[in-house]
Amino acid sequence: MSEGSPAQKNDSFPDIFRKQNAVMLLIELETGRILDANPAAIKFYGYSLEQFKGMIFAEISPLSGNQLTGRERRVSDGEGGALISPHTLADGQVCMMESHSSPVVVNGETVLFMILQDVTERIYMESELVRLFEAEQRTHQIAEILRAANLALIRELNLDTVLEKLLEYLRQLVPYDSANVMLARDHDRLVISSMRGYEEFTDSAKTQALEFDFRHSAALMAIMNEQRSFLVADTRQFPGWTRDPGTEHVISWMGVPLIAGGSVIGLYSVDKTEPNFFTEQHQNLAEALAGQAAVAIQNARLFAQIQAELAERKFTEKALRESEERYRSLFENMIDGIYRSTPEGKFVEVNPAMVRMFGYSSKQEMLNIDIKKELYFLPEERGSHILDTGQQEIESYRMRRKDGAEIWVEDHGNYIHDENGKIIYHGGMLRDITERKRAEDAARESQSLLRESQVIAGLGSYDLDLTNGLWRSSDVLDQIFGIDEQYIRSVAGWTDLIHPDDRDEMAEYFARDVVEKKNRFDKEYRIVRKSDQAERWVHGMGELEIDEQGVIRKMRGSIQDITERKRAEEALHQRLMELEALYEALSSLRTVQTFSESLSILLDQMLTAIGSDTGAILLYHAASGELRTASARGWFEEIRDFPVKMGEGVAGTVFVSGKPYLTDEFVKDALPHNLVRSKIPPQWGGACIPIQSAADIVGVLFVAVKLPRQITREQMKLLGSLAEIAGATLHRTRLFDETARRAQEFASLYETSNALSAETDLETMLKVIVANAKKLLSGASSGMYLYLPATNELELTKMDTDAYLKVGTRLQMGEGVAGVVAQTRKPLRIDDYSVWEGRSEKYNNYIIRAVLEVPMLYGGELIGVLTVDEIGDSDRKFTEADERLLSLFASQAAGALHSARLRDEALHRLQHLQTLRTIDKAITSSLDLGITLNILLTHVNTQLEVDAASVLLLHKHEQSLKFSAGKGFRTRLIEGAEVHLNDEFAGRSVMERRIIQISDPTQISNNPSFAHFWAEEGFKSYVCVPLISKGEVKGVMEVYLRSKFTPGDEWLDFLETLAGQAAITIDNTQMFDNVQRVNMELAIAYEATIEGWSRALDLRDKETEGHTQRVTELTMILAKAVGIKDSELQHIRRGALLHDIGKMGISDHILLKKGKLTRKEWEIMSTHPGLAYQMLQPIAYLRNALDIPYCHHEKWDGTGYPRGLKGEQIPLVARLFSLADVWDALTSARPYRKAWTKKKALTYIKQQSGKHFDPQLVEIFLRTIKEFNG
Repeated sequence: MSEGSPAQKNDSFPDIFRKQNAVMLLIELETGRILDANPAAIKFYGYSLEQFKGMIFAEISPLSGNQLTGRERRVSDGEGGALISPHTLADGQVCMMESHSSPVVVNGETVLFMILQDVTERIYMESELVRLFEAEQRTHQIAEILRAANLALIRELNLDTVLEKLLEYLRQLVPYDSANVMLARDHDRLVISSMRGYEEFTDSAKTQALEFDFRHSAALMAIMNEQRSFLVADTRQFPGWTRDPGTEHVISWMGVPLIAGGSVIGLYSVDKTEPNFFTEQHQNLAEALAGQAAVAIQNARLFAQIQAELAERKFTEKALRESEERYRSLFENMIDGIYRSTPEGKFVEVNPAMVRMFGYSSKQEMLNIDIKKELYFLPEERGSHILDTGQQEIESYRMRRKDGAEIWVEDHGNYIHDENGKIIYHGGMLRDITERKRAEDAARESQSLLRESQVIAGLGSYDLDLTNGLWRSSDVLDQIFGIDEQYIRSVAGWTDLIHPDDRDEMAEYFARDVVEKKNRFDKEYRIVRKSDQAERWVHGMGELEIDEQGVIRKMRGSIQDITERKRAEEALHQRLMELEALYEALSSLRTVQTFSESLSILLDQMLTAIGSDTGAILLYHAASGELRTASARGWFEEIRDFPVKMGEGVAGTVFVSGKPYLTDEFVKDALPHNLVRSKIPPQWGGACIPIQSAADIVGVLFVAVKLPRQITREQMKLLGSLAEIAGATLHRTRLFDETARRAQEFASLYETSNALSAETDLETMLKVIVANAKKLLSGASSGMYLYLPATNELELTKMDTDAYLKVGTRLQMGEGVAGVVAQTRKPLRIDDYSVWEGRSEKYNNYIIRAVLEVPMLYGGELIGVLTVDEIGDSDRKFTEADERLLSLFASQAAGALHSARLRDEALHRLQHLQTLRTIDKAITSSLDLGITLNILLTHVNTQLEVDAASVLLLHKHEQSLKFSAGKGFRTRLIEGAEVHLNDEFAGRSVMERRIIQISDPTQISNNPSFAHFWAEEGFKSYVCVPLISKGEVKGVMEVYLRSKFTPGDEWLDFLETLAGQAAITIDNTQMFDNVQRVNMELAIAYEATIEGWSRALDLRDKETEGHTQRVTELTMILAKAVGIKDSELQHIRRGALLHDIGKMGISDHILLKKGKLTRKEWEIMSTHPGLAYQMLQPIAYLRNALDIPYCHHEKWDGTGYPRGLKGEQIPLVARLFSLADVWDALTSARPYRKAWTKKKALTYIKQQSGKHFDPQLVEIFLRTIKEFNG
């Protein structure tokens, strides 16, 4: 699909199915991977959409997941169907879900679309009802078994038969492998009296009548002594269990006591070959039967005793008496009550059990009561034959105990008549059946509850006897089938109830799955209810009863009316079909390229979903106010060119009202327009649905069907949904077109932004802005006005058309389009500038048509105005979209210009700083004022962009300014310039200490010499700034321009800064010159003083006159010979001249003594080096010259004075000087000796090498003195 196709404008299938409340999934057929889930599924399952997409369907439903491929393949083949299976939610909860699936095509691939419904409650209710039904059946069955056992056991007086029947009925209640009855003998022994099921394991004949002591068994002890039942889950693990021969098979075991008259008369036990078999329910059933069995066993035993004794005795009087005694014993010991009463309501005889049963304290007390008043709650309740006459029968009724409590009894009565047939008395036996009655009542209540539940759930039950083909049904099932009691409940009667269309399928299913495979009956099918012939859906289930030969004897189960569920499923299926139609429509729209094509496909999909080939889509055209056909099929093609006005015809009415329209036949309806009615064929009806886009109706949707077909309510809903898709398609098409246009705008803005960001030069950027503005709107011309804050004007800075407006044209605020835009700071569109009343006179000579100008603002600051124009014969009009686009670009351009200006300002300031740094370096590195000023003026010309500059220095004593340096002048006239302070311009700048500016030639007319110089140089502008340093004027700096110039504040600030640097340069140079002159004067004074001190010493000691000068000269020669720096020679000269300055502290009689000095005098004389140190050290100027005066008498071997320094401890200059001093002393005459010859002196010096003198310096001295003397 190509980028930007209408497929991107329409709702996708997921958009539709996400709006549904039903749980829905999209699943990949081959892998079972979940592709998508709607919000209802996400909310129900608790998984996020990302989690769903990472799952296989089997992970949430293993059963249905395993069956997915096969089942869904059946669905794709058209079989459909639902599946109920357990599903696991995110929190671990398991729910039963019913799924309906259908294949759909997504992006060219067939996937599974699944709708799921939570049926957990329904499944639970069905299973619970089945459980209740089965429980009720079991309860009923148990009650029947207990009732039958009671009757059979009570009527039987033969003990062996009683025991046999007891074990038989016990098997019906409690399944067992083997069982036995053990009766008590004496107080600690039991006799196995009857057994069943042991034949497989042992010889029952040997085991029968086995007698043993029960005290050796813990289980039997508990039963006999504690009168309670005992269960052993596994005899293999039960402590103390004894495995007697023949009982090795016993694993599970249960024993139940037989209690009669409060005493245990024995027990019976049952066992199984598997562990943990017997339950509490088994125990309760066994105990219920044990109560009846104990009575029957006791009666049979007593009867057997009587029979045995009567057989032994003859019918003698003694035997009769003994028999009566025996009978009396039986009478007294019977567990059941025995009575005899008169017709008048009095007891003649009652046994002790009868007394206990009714709660009386004695027999006599009971004989005295009135039966009618005391034993019955109400006389009319009396049903006993105690008082009535009639035949012998067994009857159950309620009676009242002495304490008022209710008991239920079973009466086995008989009547005694006289010879005339008159009833003498009534005799019989009463049995307390209160507990049994309560159990039966509970069973009936349970059955009633079940019946009510079945009625609520529509669940009936049946019992089918397949041996005779008859079946019984519950009341609820009769209601479901609509049958009464007279209905013949046979197989044929059942078949007749099945819907004729389902009978063959049901017969095949029953024969194959039930009869042949013996599967559980489980089938949904239809019936025709007999009472009203209504078609109903039912769900039948049944369990089979199969005999030992594998023949099915019975089938019992339930049938539930599921008609409402089926209707809901059908509605859900219908909704699924609608969703599929919507999805197909959306899927088809993905491949289209144009909006008209999308409408055509949408119309085809709509007609396919409805099953028609005739329809149309009409859209509203705002320009004409009409509805026009956008797509048509069938006979709508013939009327597609007919426009529809609002409110006219079917389409116009639906469009205005916004309500759907439905008709059985168009031509018979009053709404169709008369002009098109003749073109509508008869027998055609249909519907018209409004198409709404966002909040507006934009068209209508037609669909037509031929009679007898009609559009149904469900189809109207589908048409409404399809109309929504059409509206959404139109809305998204418009949004897409708008988005595409915006995208193109942004793409253009992006390109221009890149172009702007690529430029750093301000002038180039202005050209790029103007060119791109023209390109952006495809205009004929474009330009830019920049705002001049200094004059509050706009200046036309750039134009894209050479032959158009003049660059440099200035407009006042509010003048022309640009002035208005700048003043209001809002865009302005003019359709025809030539007739616009606000046009500027400056553009009267130009043919300007449409104009669009927008402000260029940055951070609220006006940068300028950007304009795009149409000229000549153009009739183009700029639109709001053009205005928005140019405004966006102007905002970009303003930001770029602002940044460029900041960048230029930063560069200028950086250059200024670099200039100042260069000037500073020149000032600090050079003391030549001419060089420094030439460097400064060079930067003045380049940085201030002036043509020429000069510096005039102030000569205070002459009250004039004279030329010092200049740059950029064409002539040499400036070099002879001398300006008096009373002259204008430069003199006034000095006197007033301010900048003087000249740009008007008339200002120089009064100064002929300056005017001549001005004219010769061709200057147009002049600025003079005083050079002031430390408050003192040093001169002026003049700058000249050969064009008119109005300096800005920043320019003037930098000029003053440069002037300040020039002033500092002049001040530093002058100050340095003054300091240098003073230093020179001081140095001369110092030297003269030192030489004066030296001459004074020579004058004091006439004998050594000239010695200081000679020694100084020779020391300087030696210092240069050893490479001492020139900077240190001055200090050496001063030290040599002052070497004997300390002798000024020696008295004349010692210093001038003719003879040899005494030791004491010599000691005084040897202090003169220390005196020299004391005299010179405080003088900083002479401190570096101290080494010679202080150390010239030290010797290399350490024997010198004043400190006895040795070797290199002696300063180098002092060691040099000592050689010169000794040489001059030896070669000079003294009063006390003649002068030595040079040879002799040299010999002496050689001898003193390493003693008095430094040996290395001696070598140098010898070479040097040779050259010196030469």
